[in-house]
Amino acid sequence: MSTFRLGRIFFALIFFVGVTYFAMVCRVQASEVPLSDAERAYIQDNPTLRVANEMAWPPFNFSENGEAKGYSIDYIRLIAQKLGLKVEFVRGPSWGMFMGMIRTGDIDVIMNIIPSDERRAYINFTSAYVISSAALYTKGRHSDITTLDSLNGKTVAVPAGYISQELLTRKYPNIKQYLTTDTAEALQAVAKGEVDAVISDTGVAEHLIRKLKLESLVNTTTISDPMFVNVLSIGVRKDRALLLTILQKGMDAVSDEETLRLREQWLSPSQGSQVRSPLAFTEGEKAYLAAHDEITMCIDPDWMPYEKFDADGKHIGMTADYFDAFALRIGKPIHVVKTKTWPQSLDAARKRVCDIMSLVMKTEERRAYLDFTAPYLVSPMVIATHPHAPFIADIPSIGDHVVGIVKGYAFVSVFRHRYPDIHVVEVNNINDGLDKVRNGELFGMIDTLATIGYAIQQNYIGELKIVGKFEDTLNLSVGVRNDAPELLSIFNKVIDSLTPEQHRAIRNAWISVHYEEAPDYTLLIQVIIAFMIISVLMVYWQIQLRKHNAVLERLSNTDRLTGLFNRLKLDEMMEMRHAEFARFGRPFSIILLDIDNFKLVNDRFGHQMGDRVLVKAASLLKDQSRTVDSVGRWGGEEFLIICPETRAEGAKVQAEYIRAAFKSTDFGTGDTITVSLGIAEMGEGEGVKDVILRADAALYTGKNNGRDQVCVAAPRPGSTQAFTQTPTGQ
Repeated sequence: MSTFRLGRIFFALIFFVGVTYFAMVCRVQASEVPLSDAERAYIQDNPTLRVANEMAWPPFNFSENGEAKGYSIDYIRLIAQKLGLKVEFVRGPSWGMFMGMIRTGDIDVIMNIIPSDERRAYINFTSAYVISSAALYTKGRHSDITTLDSLNGKTVAVPAGYISQELLTRKYPNIKQYLTTDTAEALQAVAKGEVDAVISDTGVAEHLIRKLKLESLVNTTTISDPMFVNVLSIGVRKDRALLLTILQKGMDAVSDEETLRLREQWLSPSQGSQVRSPLAFTEGEKAYLAAHDEITMCIDPDWMPYEKFDADGKHIGMTADYFDAFALRIGKPIHVVKTKTWPQSLDAARKRVCDIMSLVMKTEERRAYLDFTAPYLVSPMVIATHPHAPFIADIPSIGDHVVGIVKGYAFVSVFRHRYPDIHVVEVNNINDGLDKVRNGELFGMIDTLATIGYAIQQNYIGELKIVGKFEDTLNLSVGVRNDAPELLSIFNKVIDSLTPEQHRAIRNAWISVHYEEAPDYTLLIQVIIAFMIISVLMVYWQIQLRKHNAVLERLSNTDRLTGLFNRLKLDEMMEMRHAEFARFGRPFSIILLDIDNFKLVNDRFGHQMGDRVLVKAASLLKDQSRTVDSVGRWGGEEFLIICPETRAEGAKVQAEYIRAAFKSTDFGTGDTITVSLGIAEMGEGEGVKDVILRADAALYTGKNNGRDQVCVAAPRPGSTQAFTQTPTGQ
């Protein structure tokens, strides 16, 4: 036999062994996913997945030189490999056309889709596989475009069929929409000046801005409304329920190492992406969700601004927004059970008609049928009565007056236990109680600050007022049926997943909604309301000063003199920002500043002038800071500003504005007041104390070098250059 023929036989054997080995590997990989007989039969009968491949949504899903690319593309390829499926990518149609194709069955799967009630009518959804942030992009910086509300009357470019179109129509009807084919066209419309802004996933926008050379576009602000967080799932055609369970099993088989490799390839921060991993549910939690098509919930039918049923029976209020966001993260619809009263809601929970209660206070009696998540809403208790009533410093000051509390609220028993001498009458709801106060049947009504403030603004302006805020607070949690521990841990995780900015956006939307929606409200009324609140505080300050010569009762998180955050609140905010930095790599910097030669002000003009300087300094700092910044009094004449999503360079620019503003402001002393400022950016491996110490050292370097300085701490401890310094007057 010739050497040539032997070689051919040898290479044929090598080829046969290689093919056999590859087939065995594929079979083993596919068998790693535990499939039922019905699921295996489905794959055998339907071996190919038809998947939508968008033309331009990088880094998730796009086409380049005729090839499907992106995080979502590689993710579905990985799942298909584990399941033994082939993938056929369908490219060319727009997003709106793809949505039509999944309705008609022309494609099986659509990637990077956000679930909504409207879409559930014709699409099934897996759990989320990635969560990313959305932002507003404008042509150049616009100081008047900082939130979605600031776009009222303006025009926003929106790709047709995107979830943002549905959300803007439902939640922000005063924003005009300019529909485009895709995100690239939307960004170009902003660049051409055809529209005012575009809402886009940050990673997608940054990729397209670089690719299309749209350098004039800037990220104005990350959208704080949690409904605009992109919770991306896999959408499966409605008539393929078995395919949904197969793909979910494939997703569950993807390891953390495989996910990390994909994230590093496509979603690294250097590429502009701001992504978070979807919630990490345990096997038990996943099994619970898989076994339930929906989660049932009871609410208080009339407890605004927290929640109620409107005239059409729709759930509205703060909790409606919270649970819209929770449902997105869980991947299951939450069905609200209709009740007429709060006691009916409690009874429904006791009988297991409801899986959860949206907003409930923990009590021993309720432990018989409910478990409780960590509190996600905390509100101080207040009392409202007639405008002529004196200020009430604490609950015992109520004396022998009769007050009302809503029937069935946990605070009734707590109140009676703590204050047995106070006469309490239970009322049907907040408006029933306030009506009785107005009619003279009750002296006052006790409830949360948000509830009473909202009710007065809606129905009792000029007739009732808040005359006291108490130390007692209402700590409100999600109540979860106590025979479902998996559901309890699920809701603890979704509550923990919301950022402070998202909490604040929901609260602000409902606490301020009366100003925007009540047709009779005018600027004059708003000024009068503000004047009434300030007057009450000033009266309280004068009375306490004259009678007791003591310090005012300070609010739990504010400095009594300046109205800024106090040291305790700043410590809490620092820990929160540090946790976000450690978990998500989100940068932040701090500015620590000290008023130069402040002791001379006190020595020459007295402490009252010193207090006026501090109050004016606090007002100036608020004016010079962004809405996302946390500004507080650190102690004495020292102030601290926490700047989220800000590098040291950006904080330095802000500090320079502050330094210049102090020099140009007349504080009434006849002399120029200057400040020294130290800046530090949180670094890897650092704790809160470390970054504060570095900022403090930078501050005192500026003071030692002549004051009126901005000094930036070196970015890493141990750097050869300790500080960078801006000399006086620059």
